Amino acid sequence: LRFTLRSKDQWNKLLTVFVWVGAVVALTAVFQNVLFAGLWGDLGGRAAGVIGNPAFLAAYLLFQIGIAIYLAILGKTKYRFLYILLSLVFFLTFFLTGIRGALAGFLFGCTIGLIVAIVVFWQRAKSKFSLVKYYAIGFSILLIAVIGFFGIARFSSSSGFFGPLHRITQISFTEDTFTTRLMAWKIALQGFKERPIFGVGWNNYDMVFYPN
Repeated sequence: LRFTLRSKDQWNKLLTVFVWVGAVVALTAVFQNVLFAGLWGDLGGRAAGVIGNPAFLAAYLLFQIGIAIYLAILGKTKYRFLYILLSLVFFLTFFLTGIRGALAGFLFGCTIGLIVAIVVFWQRAKSKFSLVKYYAIGFSILLIAVIGFFGIARFSSSSGFFGPLHRITQISFTEDTFTTRLMAWKIALQGFKERPIFGVGWNNYDMVFYPN
């Protein structure tokens, strides 16, 4: 792609196609979750769409959210509102997947992005006081929204619209989904220690897993 797409306009066209394909995938997942639940099988009320797996869909939508925001900021001005709307659709669908790990990654990425933005704008700002004021207001609004959002989800039913978010708030280090993954990570680390350079080869994780 680097040698085929040489201009910013060509890259923006490719990203635009990518976003619109993502919009179809996201809307399909929303319709599946809200209007045609069970059409792709019982997924516990979580959206999966044509991808068929909530975790894969959540990871896919993380890219879509970022690209839609990029196009909204640096793309053509007349389409800015449309890309903002698409980013909200992607986030809604991302929320409906109910994948806790993906949400943690999203929040971590947003935190890093916010820190970078503060550093960059702080260096370029002419009035430091005005910048601090706007950041304080923005952070206060964000904090109230996050607390309210998770407060509603924490005390809501596990079914219905807030079902996926209710699942996200029920994070426990004693659940089977966490303990089995932690065990798998420890075994993978042991395999890395045994063969740190060449590893065991593609798709040969079972060679490390079963002996340990």
